[in-house]
Amino acid sequence: MKRLNSFTLSELTVTIIIVLIAVIISYQILRNLYTDFNMFSKNETNTTNILYSYSILSNDFKKSTLIYQKKESLKLITKKQDTISYQSAENKLIRNYNSHLDTLDCTIKEFIYYSAFKDKNIVCSIKVSFNDNVEDDILLIKEYFPENLLQFKSEY
Repeated sequence: MKRLNSFTLSELTVTIIIVLIAVIISYQILRNLYTDFNMFSKNETNTTNILYSYSILSNDFKKSTLIYQKKESLKLITKKQDTISYQSAENKLIRNYNSHLDTLDCTIKEFIYYSAFKDKNIVCSIKVSFNDNVEDDILLIKEYFPENLLQFKSEY
């Protein structure tokens, strides 16, 4: 009888076990990469939303000549006499500028009023929160020029 050159059963079993271990390790690595990618993607989206919201708010604060609170909204008046309004709604701010609506992922936690015009609700700064973490709160401060305040006193 002729002897065939082939693998023994024990050699095949060891090979299958080694391949199985390599597949399990590869699966774990790919699953970890997928989880990390999803977490990174979510964090990148949150960071982008925060930067966008901050950019819009700070630009509006810079270009406004007067900021005041009227009922539940924040009104910003620009040099061109345009009005930008912000309204709070479920952990978001809705910005209305020339009938263009924009939703910002932040909330106003606190209004700080200009002391000389406290009865008129003139806002000199606001504390803005981008999430529930207190360390992430920012304070936007508006510096007023006397002529802007005098204009407000005479018009309103």
